[in-house]
Amino acid sequence: MQSASADSLRLLLSRLAQCSVAANASGTRGPDGLTPPPDCIELGRIGEPYSIKGWLNIIPHSGDIAVLKHVRQWVLQWPATPWRAAVGPTVVQVEANRVHSGRLIALLCGILDRTDAELLKGAQIWVSRTQFPPLKKGEFYWVDLIGLDVIYREGVHL
Repeated sequence: MQSASADSLRLLLSRLAQCSVAANASGTRGPDGLTPPPDCIELGRIGEPYSIKGWLNIIPHSGDIAVLKHVRQWVLQWPATPWRAAVGPTVVQVEANRVHSGRLIALLCGILDRTDAELLKGAQIWVSRTQFPPLKKGEFYWVDLIGLDVIYREGVHL
């Protein structure tokens, strides 16, 4: 069973990667042109399939889904599991997405049906920081705060 699932997942990821290359997803590739860029941020994960047509329920790590809705290329990575151990990060093309009943749902290029969608359940969704939409003056993304010094109003460093 796990071998069949692993083979099915490898075939699906190959199809997803071909869609990504065909879409010229160069903005989400590392320096070698194959791997994800080093500035990827984990923004959510894939939940249960949404429909028989292969739509996916997206479970964001934040209440703000603006980045996930804006970006058209995601990097999928799986937590270590026995039959997914050899699967590396895969750049995928987002064909469509929308909010339905308060949830984000998405369709990836290359997903043909619910069976394909079920193979992606649990995958982490990563996005290159360079692909985030621009913010208004005075706004920031939480990831941009990492590594900064914290200084109290009195001038004392934390």
